[in-house]
Amino acid sequence: MKSNVEQIVNTLLSKVGIDNDGIEEKEVVNQVFYNIKVSESDSGLLIGEKGFTMRALNLLINRLLERELNSRVRIILDVNDYKRNHIDSIIENAEAQARVVKELKHSLELQPANGYERMLVHSYFAKDKNIKTSSIGEGFDRRVVIKWVD
Repeated sequence: MKSNVEQIVNTLLSKVGIDNDGIEEKEVVNQVFYNIKVSESDSGLLIGEKGFTMRALNLLINRLLERELNSRVRIILDVNDYKRNHIDSIIENAEAQARVVKELKHSLELQPANGYERMLVHSYFAKDKNIKTSSIGEGFDRRVVIKWVD
């Protein structure tokens, strides 16, 4: 799979004049990421505002892989560890809030988050016997609640 991803990414990037320094395959929160290493000046172009360009590139590469492999594929694309760093900060914040919840034995609400970010928090605490998570709110105000369980 990695060779297919590399071939597609290299072809796409060469067409827009961007050189990459390789693609790393790594596991982050039980998911396989393909991290494209590019120069700092090119990373902004590939990531885009709030990661929108990177998400569009991820969708395009998934569709091209599906066509090439003739099967359903889902890869997660990252650029210069942008997404991994974002996930790390979400988990670190959730861990800090969970420490407060454990100390005070009281529930806390996190900041509003998209579905993927909420899923990461729910998955992270799934095996913790003293922490339970749930989501509340509607639309852009939907957030995770971290609760203490005796």
